Amino acid sequence: MSASPILTSPEFLPNVGVRFSAYAMEWGFCSFVLTCEAACEKLGAGNPGREQVLLAFQLNRQRIAQAVGAKAQSDCGERIVLDAADFA
Repeated sequence: MSASPILTSPEFLPNVGVRFSAYAMEWGFCSFVLTCEAACEKLGAGNPGREQVLLAFQLNRQRIAQAVGAKAQSDCGERIVLDAADFA
């Protein structure tokens, strides 16, 4: 069993979501964006505003780490988008 990815501090991007990086020994660093839609639909954010989306990120770090682990690849040259389907 591999360890959960380590998530960096999130940065809110209006009308986009939360940008962050994640690291795991198996694949190194990758860049991610958690969409506002995913934060609202699947992670409990009350609206797509900064405070709600960042709160949903913090409260769901474990779920986000699981989604990150499922989507990360050994070649993480481009930003990977996490949308609502990644939290089904």
